Amino acid sequence: MSSRAGLASSAWTGVGSLPHREPGPAMAHVLAAYPELPFVPQLPRRHPDEDLRAQAGRDGLDPSREAGWGAALEAARAGAVRVLKVQVTGPATAGEDPPRTARRAAGCARRIAEAGALPVVFLDEPLLGPGGTANLEPAIEAARAAGAAAVGVHCCALPPWAEYLASTADWVSVDTGRYLGSLLGEAAGELTRRLDEGRAMAWGLVPTGPPAAGLDPEVTAEALVSALEGAGVRVARALAGSLLTGACGTGLLPIEAELGVARALSSAAAWLRRQAP
Repeated sequence: MSSRAGLASSAWTGVGSLPHREPGPAMAHVLAAYPELPFVPQLPRRHPDEDLRAQAGRDGLDPSREAGWGAALEAARAGAVRVLKVQVTGPATAGEDPPRTARRAAGCARRIAEAGALPVVFLDEPLLGPGGTANLEPAIEAARAAGAAAVGVHCCALPPWAEYLASTADWVSVDTGRYLGSLLGEAAGELTRRLDEGRAMAWGLVPTGPPAAGLDPEVTAEALVSALEGAGVRVARALAGSLLTGACGTGLLPIEAELGVARALSSAAAWLRRQAP
């Protein structure tokens, strides 16, 4: 088990957005398909308020405007989840000052804790650029101070590797399909340093662009292991405390494609765990 929120290594979770239009079925899917780390579903097809960019200018998430947030808190109050992940838009993507992002991250962590679940906060920062990682630190610190058991950063673009990997977040994500080669080719040393310091990765293992026909999740997981070994990165260390996710959210995909992403992540996690010594 990982010390991060009591999660097993290679626990799988969703990034945040789902293609559902109604919060009840969306949360039921989260509970069934992502039992190890359920998350607050964002439903951009339901209403623009559910889009990650709509969080800009707010100090918290509003269940009256964001139905997925309300459904997730209801599940927590009912004891249906032990731990609950929420996605908070980062300052670069929201176009706001870091202190406002920090207040929103802290507020979300407190709401989850008050509902009876262990909070995990992910800062969603697809527009992260050079110098942007430092602007995430106030939100990371604020979320922890408000009771978050762990904090992560999601970036589905190409991040500035050195500063990104130096983040104090428990996890930073990488889209392995598009950027694993860049990570290992340009920053294997920084990755090793991060892992040696006890921080982990969220491996965006399953593509969420146009669904890949015939994707074999075990082959995808094996390719990750082979790439890490080839770069001289200790696989056991790279997977310890790690998360598995899709490359990005699935809010714009058909529901059937989201079901396939969830199944692929579950299968990849099972394969990786079978390889553990």
